[in-house]
Parts: sequence; C-alpha cells; structure tokens
Amino acid sequence: MTRTWTRIGALAALGTALAAVAVPPAHARPRQVQCVEGYQFYNEKPQRLKKTWSGMARNEGGDVDTYRLTVTESGKVETKISKSVTAKVEGGFAMFKASVEGQYGREVSKSTTATRGQSYTVTVQPRRQVRVRYGVWTRRYQGLILSKTNPHPGEPPRLWPVFPPPNCNLYIVADFTETVATPERGFQKSKPRRISD
Repeated sequence: MTRTWTRIGALAALGTALAAVAVPPAHARPRQVQCVEGYQFYNEKPQRLKKTWSGMARNEGGDVDTYRLTVTESGKVETKISKSVTAKVEGGFAMFKASVEGQYGREVSKSTTATRGQSYTVTVQPRRQVRVRYGVWTRRYQGLILSKTNPHPGEPPRLWPVFPPPNCNLYIVADFTETVATPERGFQKSKPRRISD
C-alpha cells in the first residue's frame, strides 16, 4: 500500500490543520418501532469507518511537528444486504433503503467511492507515530421483518407483542442485522504510538 506524507512547518500548517477534521462516530440510537408490515428497525449502532486507504506520519525528531498525508488510492464500499432478508419484503434493496431513511433519517448508498487526492493534517509529538485511515462511513442496523401472515403455519406464532408496542397482531418473519454504506467519507486517526528503537 502506498503511503504519501509531507512534513510541513508549524506556521504553514495552522490554517490547514483546522480544515482537516475527522468525522466522530455517532452514538447508537434505539428506536420505538411501529406496528407496520415490512422492515422495522429498533437499533442503530455507532458508525464505523470502512478503510480504503491508510498512511503513517512518523516524527523521528525531537520537536513537535505537523504532517500532511495525501490519499493515494481510491476504493469502493458497497451495501450488501443478505438475499434471505430482501427476499422476504417486496421492493428489494430500494425498500430496505427507503425504510432506513424513513425511520432514522439516514441516507443509505448502494455504493460509495472514496477517491484519491484528499489530504489530512496531523500534529505528532516527538518520537511518536500516528496512523491515519481514510474511507467510507458505514452504519449497522438491527431490526425485524413483520407480516400479517404467519410465516410458519402449524407452529407457534412469533407475535410482535414480545417487543413493544403491545396489541399488535403482526407476525415476526425474521430478525436481522445488516451493515450499510453511507454517502459520507472521512478520516480517522489512531492514538500516537512510541517509535521503537
């Protein structure tokens, strides 16, 4: 993997350091589901960065220094929903996407490309190194598929009232956990590590 970085002076870096901001992970968001057929999501996990490139800034000197890392590789991150999940609800991926966006207000992408040429500025203490990752932010969702029809005739039904809301006569067809790509791209840096001699 190619790594490109440039050492820059402290004064020259002041403006660019403020411009390069890593996107912080959002907190998980539980959700009160509704008594409605189709996809019902009840939990959104914190977002995670799917790496498409990484670079290292190493400060082998005796003073604090600032480095600018430039992304040299592009990469694509795709949403891959299990066919066993999408086969149970009409509309395929488009319905899954619409359900996430309608229930959480989050945009979902079939695929997102993280392109080369983006830069990130990082300040590194003496005798330390920092790894910087670049890529696409993803989100993981947990949910259920609800239906008016018992998916397992002759077996005890899994009715929705095992979860709130009560008094809902829909059947649980399946429960699932799926990870989706978002349109968001970003950087994430590691904690500084001492350079071993």
